This record gives sequence, C-alpha cells and structure tokens, in this order.
Amino acid sequence: ERYSYLHMSRSAIDSTLLHARKSDDETLDFIALARKAWEVGINEELYAIVTESRRPFTILRGSNGRNPLLDQNCSSSLGQQDNVKFLFDSEDLLETGLAIQNPNVKQQYLDRYLGLLKLNLNAMDLEQAIKCFGELSCHVSQLGLDELSGQVNGTRYAVLRHEEGEALIACGDVLNARIYLRKGCPPSLRSRLWRIALGLSAEESPAESCEFERLKAMCHRYDLITDELLLRDIQTVTDDPRFFVFEDELKEVILCFSRDRWVRLHCAYEVHRPIFDLNEQLQGSEGSCDEIKLEAAPPSGVQPFLGLASYFAPLGYVYRDRVSLYSVSRLLFCQLWCKLNVMSSCRDTLLTVCKTFETLLLQVHPALFLHLVSIGLQPLKVAFSWIQLGFVGLFEMDQLLHLWDRLIGYMDPSILAVAAAAVFVHRAEALMRCATESDASLVLVEGSRLRIIPLIQMFLYKDFNIPKSVT
Repeated sequence: ERYSYLHMSRSAIDSTLLHARKSDDETLDFIALARKAWEVGINEELYAIVTESRRPFTILRGSNGRNPLLDQNCSSSLGQQDNVKFLFDSEDLLETGLAIQNPNVKQQYLDRYLGLLKLNLNAMDLEQAIKCFGELSCHVSQLGLDELSGQVNGTRYAVLRHEEGEALIACGDVLNARIYLRKGCPPSLRSRLWRIALGLSAEESPAESCEFERLKAMCHRYDLITDELLLRDIQTVTDDPRFFVFEDELKEVILCFSRDRWVRLHCAYEVHRPIFDLNEQLQGSEGSCDEIKLEAAPPSGVQPFLGLASYFAPLGYVYRDRVSLYSVSRLLFCQLWCKLNVMSSCRDTLLTVCKTFETLLLQVHPALFLHLVSIGLQPLKVAFSWIQLGFVGLFEMDQLLHLWDRLIGYMDPSILAVAAAAVFVHRAEALMRCATESDASLVLVEGSRLRIIPLIQMFLYKDFNIPKSVT
C-alpha cells in the first residue's frame, strides 16, 4: 500500500476556480455588516495617508526608470520616516472580530461563555478534530518525528518516504501530493511537492517566468502609495535573524504581489475591498500625465498590514529561485492565508478557527482555561497572532515547515487551532503556577524548543504512549 491514497473531490482542491467570496456573499447579516465596516475603515485609513502625504495613489516613472526601493535596503529606503503607520495589525483584527455580536442572542447567555469570541460558529470539537486529522494518529509514522528515532526503522522510513515522494513528483498528481504531505515531506522534495500540491508543475514554467518579469517591470514603471507600508512590514520581519538574509527577495516578491491583478481575481475570499475607479491619472516624474489608469489600488486588492511579509519569509528556506518563490507564495495566499484575514462565518476562516481553538482548549484542559482567565489572560489574545500568521516567529524553521506540510496537505487552517491549543496544554504545568498575566505571557512567548508533531499527537491522542522529547 505504498502508493495507495484516499480520493478527494476536485472541489476540495482548487478554490481558485471559484470567484472570491465577498461581504455580499456572507450568510449572516451581522457578520456581513461588520466585514463591510472593516473594509471601509481600511480604505479610509489609506485615503488619510494619501491626504497627509499630498501625493496620488500612483506615480509613473519614465520608461527607463528603476524603482529605488528595490536597489536599497529597507532602512535606507525608508530613511527617518518613523511616522509611517500600518493600516492595521493582528490586534486590530482581533478587536474587530470580538466586537461582532449576534443581535438575536441575549447578553445573559453570552456572559456564560468563558472565551473571548461570543459567536456561535461551526467550530470543531476534539472528536471532530481527531477524525479530520486522522493521518496524524500515533499509529501512523510521521516525518518530523519517526525518522529522528536513530533506529534502523527510522532510517528505513525516511528512505521509503523519499521514494514515495519521487514517485509522486513523476506523476504530478495534485490529490495524492496533498495526502502525501499530511505525513510530512523530506526537505529535499518539499519545493517540488508543494508546487504540485498547489496545482503547479514540479518545475517552474516559462509562463511563470514571463509573468514575474512583467510584474517586476510594473514595479519599475510606477510607485504605489502602499509601497512604503509594505517595506515597513518587510523591515519588521527581516529584523528576525532567521529572515534578514532574504530581504532582497522579499522586497521584489512582495512589491510584485501588490501589483498582481491575478491575486484579486483568484483569492478564495476577498480580503479587503480595493479602491476602484481612481479619479486620477498616473502622474509622471516631470509633471506630465499618462493615459494609463489603474483598475484598483492596490491592483492585488490586498491592503498592506503588519504581518503580510510573514507569509512570504519562510518560503525563502524552500525556494532559491524568485520565480518559484513568487508563484508558490501567491497561491498560498489565494488558497490559504486569505482565509485567515477575512471576517466570515465559513468553517475554514479566521473567526471559526479561533472559535475552534477556544473550544478545544476548554474541552481538553478546562482548569487551565479557567486559571488563565482568572489571572486576566484570555488564551485567544496570545494565540490569535500564532493562528493568523501561521506560527511564523514562534517555531524554529524546521518545525514551522513540518507544520506547513500538514497545512498544505489538509488545506484546512483548523490545524493551526489544534497546534495553538497543543502549545497551551504542553505548557499547562508552568502556566498553572503563574499568578499574573505577565508571568503567563512570558511562559508562552518562547517556542524555539517545541516540536510540533509530537505536540499535536499528544494533544489529540493523549491516552497513547507518546515520546516526551517535545521540548
């Protein structure tokens, strides 16, 4: 049964074939209203920046002009402009989600719930999580755990998984590639298997190269008012010693991403409402005007926010070539990360994933949940940024990529809720001794020694004998 895999429906594979779900598609009216207000507020912030800076959304360069932002490091490009502000960050997004209330539920019923999120959403409980993520069972061998045993069986398993991966690369099957990733992926095959799992060929195509060159030319052709905000975010991410070596790649890829109309048309969810029908011409550097007009600002429809670069930075460890780095980053955002940046009642989006986290933690360790609330620390306040940004910044890179293998394999952000709850339960002994919110926060802020696969297994299958080397 080395190559026998489960069947999955085509609709579960390529969400980019569907039109982006907008606020008008939301089934719950009160969430749709909150989402529209959030989108309007972001655009108002962008308009305020335009007004304060006294410049248009877009400035056209000469035909031979180059974008200086791509030729300098972020610190030099931004200079001393410390007044540059992000449109929003994780805390703003969390506050917006917490402010949403169902008008049909009385306050006295809402007060009975210990968690922050008071919405009645279709969240997973423990039994559903065990069933959904069955390939993570203790009875199933995992890369990221079993090959590290130092025994002959661990070495044989690693070799076997490598052979299976090579066979999948040869046939290029999207369905089987995703199922393969659920048990982990050899680092040497990760770049090609992720491409296949996202619907690309194993190697980059000439069409991808042409598209990336076109987007780079657009970066040099005109400036967007959002460019400085994106560079601020890149600077924040590259302050991390794990990512500073990728600064040039991140600048080029993210500035191209902001100009890519394909993103706006193929995202599973419309993350932000772009500004359409711009009442301005592209102003040239010599005061002349060009007849070209942008359809939207930014063309991608994704407004800059603190943390956007976190979705791109880890891929620098997987892809050396910028074309593949861009192609995979773009598809990951359109198929996965957009779901974690939108207000929606759908099961695989941010609010429901956060609800799943609170449900799982309350079900598995209610004493811990109650203790944290009693000392003033709501677990979701800590876990929210982990979930929204895919644990970038908490785990070491090898563990982060093991988690992202499973995330791409399942194409279900709920696994991030399971991982977040698992971290809390693993730290339960230390957390139960904490008497203040600050002490508990310090316990949770460090995750460099965590091993994600045994953590998840211990959380979902705690009755089994699991190795304790998770720290």
